[in-house]
Amino acid sequence: MTSSSAGRRMVRVALLASLCGGLLAGCQRMPRGLELTSYQDPYFPQRFRVAFDQCVYHVDSSGDIHIAGRTETAAADPADASTALVHIHVYWRPRPGATFVNPTGMSATVRYVEHSAAGTAVYGGTGFVYPRTLRDNTLLAQIDSGTLALDSTTGQPAERIGDARLRGRLRARRDPHQTLDLMRTIKLHVGGAQSER
Repeated sequence: MTSSSAGRRMVRVALLASLCGGLLAGCQRMPRGLELTSYQDPYFPQRFRVAFDQCVYHVDSSGDIHIAGRTETAAADPADASTALVHIHVYWRPRPGATFVNPTGMSATVRYVEHSAAGTAVYGGTGFVYPRTLRDNTLLAQIDSGTLALDSTTGQPAERIGDARLRGRLRARRDPHQTLDLMRTIKLHVGGAQSER
């Protein structure tokens, strides 16, 4: 092997290593949680990411999957602290027309809540959720083509989302008791809020 061919080979190996490293870094940076794209200002959409500290799921007697998540954001002033909650109900039998190419159907309903000392904002929507159970009995759920809209409020919450698109990936551990507990917490917030529609 000549020195020029050895040099070309080393350059190829270095480029391949660099490409693989970039791909791996990209995979590691891929966000988990929900990505909300708000269209309150249709000309300047805003993106919000919500990563849940706690994410659990439960399969009910009809085979439907319930995914629930919670995260708390601390602040220097306790009045500025907030809690985000989500409940995603994935239907075992998708609703009519629920295919990836037909956005008029859906396979899940979504309830998203933002709560702080100032008040509570409750959002509702639908979307396509593709669940996959992993070997360690955790659930990986990909959310695509979701939509959210403000359902109700209580108090004076900082309403920052309005109508929004929703997508994301959630990894949930199986815990029926914790899932039902989070679902009850969300229902309490929904019951205390006033309808905006």
